[in-house]
Amino acid sequence: MEKLNLIWSACSNNGGWRVLEESIEKILCDILRNREKFLQNFFDKVLKATKISQDEIKTAKVDIEKHNIDLVIETCNQLIPIELKVFAEDKDKQCYRYLQNARKINKNVPARLYYLTIDKKTRQPSENSLNGEKILENDLNAVGDNEGVVLISYEDEIMNWIKDCLQDLKNVGEKNFCYQLELFEDIIKEHLTKK
Repeated sequence: MEKLNLIWSACSNNGGWRVLEESIEKILCDILRNREKFLQNFFDKVLKATKISQDEIKTAKVDIEKHNIDLVIETCNQLIPIELKVFAEDKDKQCYRYLQNARKINKNVPARLYYLTIDKKTRQPSENSLNGEKILENDLNAVGDNEGVVLISYEDEIMNWIKDCLQDLKNVGEKNFCYQLELFEDIIKEHLTKK
């Protein structure tokens, strides 16, 4: 997590949005790999439309740029792709292709692609990227067994997740990791939210 200081410098100087997007992928991956509790909390607060067992959490692998997908959580039963969109445009049939990858790997589990944007109300996948796929609510009860794209945002889900992680860390007195998460929160507030 010490990389956050370098990332902050690269993003706030002239590193541009591509550096920001790639850096956020790495930061999220590092955080999710760091603690099982953070990963469980990520499913509870961010990936609410995916059902996952405690055994899957314990064996989950978190990677970046796997199957050309920005962030991937892979368990023994499912592939959970997360596409981070800061400012980049969708590629040709991008959401559709990523869902196809998940469908090949998932075992009796609906395939869902999480599409992470600054603001899910104003930024959604293009029709070409969806290629007929549906946009679903981020609620397990609402989506049932439907497959499709679930919109999530830095402003809502990610910020709430970070606040919960920070509270957990403060409760156990882990100041160093708290500082790093607070820095990540600052990056998001500065660059990725309207607040």
